[in-house]
Amino acid sequence: MPSPDEYCAEGKKLLATGRLDLAAKAFSDALQADHQHLEASLALARIAIALRKIEQARAIVDRVIGFSSTCAEAHVLRGLLREGTGDHDGALESFAIAVGLDGGSYEARYQHGRSLAAAKRFKDAVRELNHAARLDPRATDPHYALGIAYKQSGDHAAAVAEFAKTIEINPAYLDGYMTLADVLSEVERQDGAEKVLLQAKSLFPDAGVVYDKLAAVYLKKGDLQKVVSALREQTRIDPDNEAAYVNLATFALAATDVETAAAAVDKLLARDPDNWRGLHLRSMLYDMGNRADLAITDLRHAMRVAPQEWRPYNDLGTLLNAQARTNHGIAQEAVAVLESACRLAPQGEFAPRFNLALAYWNDGRPQQARETADALVQSGPAGNPIVEQARQVVTAIDSHAG
Repeated sequence: MPSPDEYCAEGKKLLATGRLDLAAKAFSDALQADHQHLEASLALARIAIALRKIEQARAIVDRVIGFSSTCAEAHVLRGLLREGTGDHDGALESFAIAVGLDGGSYEARYQHGRSLAAAKRFKDAVRELNHAARLDPRATDPHYALGIAYKQSGDHAAAVAEFAKTIEINPAYLDGYMTLADVLSEVERQDGAEKVLLQAKSLFPDAGVVYDKLAAVYLKKGDLQKVVSALREQTRIDPDNEAAYVNLATFALAATDVETAAAAVDKLLARDPDNWRGLHLRSMLYDMGNRADLAITDLRHAMRVAPQEWRPYNDLGTLLNAQARTNHGIAQEAVAVLESACRLAPQGEFAPRFNLALAYWNDGRPQQARETADALVQSGPAGNPIVEQARQVVTAIDSHAG
C-alpha cells in the first residue's frame, strides 16, 4: 500500500496535468492514511476552491488550522474563502496573520497587499505588493495589483510604470496591455495608448477586445474612419458580439458610411429580429433615406420589444412631430409618445423634453409648450445646443402671444 507521501506525489502529478478529480482522489487517499498530512490537506482545499466547493474547502482549511495553526498557507486560503463570501475585513485579517507567520511567503504578501488596496489602504498596499514583487521578480501579479492601487489612488504616472512592467516581464500578458492603454488614454496620452494597442494587436490578432479599445482611442483622437475600421475588425473576429455590431453601425452612421452601417444592422437583425438597438439603428437609416414610414414601423416594433428604452420613443415622437402640422391625431400621439420618452430618459437627456415642447405646440397647447421649454432652459446647462434651442422656442412663443 502506498505511503501518504506517495499518494501526495501522485496527486501533484495529476494536478499538474489538470486532472482535478483524480488528483483529489489521490490527496484524499493520502489523508485516509494520515489525517494530518499538511500538504495533501492544503492541495485538497485548493482543488475544492477551484471547483467552487466552498463549504468543503472551508471545512478542510478549518481542520488544518486546528492541527497546524502556524501554517501561513492555510490562513491565506481562509482569507480567499472569506473574501469570496464578501467578508473583506475577515479576509484582510487572515492575510495579515499569514504574513505574520511567514513574512517570506510570496502568496501571503501578494494577497495581503491586494486586499489592502481593495480596502483603499494604498500606502500599506504598495509596501506589501513591492515586497511580494521582490520575493518573486518574475511574477506579473504584484505589478498589476500595484498598477491598480496607484491608479485608484490617483498616481497615474506610477500606475503606467507598473502596468508597463507587467508586459516587460510577460509580453504575452494581454490584460497588462489593455489596462496600460486604459490609463494612458485616461490621462490623454492617446498616441501612447494607440502604440500599446497596436503592439497588442500584433501579438493577439484574434483578441476582439484589442480592436474595441483601439476604437475608443481613435474616437478620442477624433478619427471616425479608424473607429469604424477597428470595429469592423472586431465584428470579423468576434461575430457573436452584439455590442460590436451596435457600435459599428452607430459610428459608421456618424462617419456617414451608410453601407457599413446598413451591413452591421442587417447582421444584427438577422441574428435577432427583435433586437431593439438594431431596429432603432435601422430606423435612422430609413430616416436618412427619406423613408419615414419604414422608420416609424421599426420604432414601433422597438417600443414593443423594449418598452423601458427611451430612445425609440424619442425618435418616434420626433418623426411624428414632423407630420403633426397637417394631422391633429398624429400631434396627439406625438405628445403621448414623448411624454413617455421624458419619463424614461435619464435626467441629463434634454432632447425628449425639447421635442415634447414642440409636440405641445403642434397640438395647439402653447402654454404647456412654453412651460416645458422654459423648464428646460432653467434647469439645463448654459451653452448646451438643445437648451439654446429651447430658449429660442420660449422667445418665439412669447413673440407669437404678443
